[in-house]
Amino acid sequence: EGAMVMALEACEDAIEGAAAALRDALAAEVGAACAARLAPVKTIGAAFRVSGKALPTAPSFFVAEILGPLRDFLGAHTSELELSGEAPAAGWRAAEWAAAVGDHVCDAYKTLAEASLDTVRKNEEALRRLHAKRDGSGAKEGEVADSAKIAAQLLLDVDALGAELAGLGVELKSESFGKLREAVRPDASAVAQLSGS
Repeated sequence: EGAMVMALEACEDAIEGAAAALRDALAAEVGAACAARLAPVKTIGAAFRVSGKALPTAPSFFVAEILGPLRDFLGAHTSELELSGEAPAAGWRAAEWAAAVGDHVCDAYKTLAEASLDTVRKNEEALRRLHAKRDGSGAKEGEVADSAKIAAQLLLDVDALGAELAGLGVELKSESFGKLREAVRPDASAVAQLSGS
């Protein structure tokens, strides 16, 4: 009898392990589908550099669509992913799925945003040095750097993504969201430029 109990416990552990691996893989797949909608992040820098756009005041158009695959997944599995009460048979509630997928999205977003800001800041520094060598001038007085505008746009976008996640029951205290928000937060010089404009 003891051997049978041990065998059943081992089976239960194996099933739980397989279920956890399946949940993680599914969350990663839905997260990748959402992250694919982050492609416009790469164009934000060019939009400000080429057009000389004014300071942003609203999130980018694409932000509301980022979590579309997650919303579709949750909508298709509502009965299996009870929104409240005891944990459903699938093991996670809808908010837990949303949080797991949100972590994938935030990590991908952070990578894209950091690369975009890094490229713009390097270009600005190179232009500053070029202008200083050529005519002894740096940035024009009172001009807001593109990197400050881009950081402001990214922050608006990330906050809008946070609102979308919160609407799905995700608490925005996750490490991945915190790191994303920190990555796009304008630095002190950008804040000074933004507040002075």
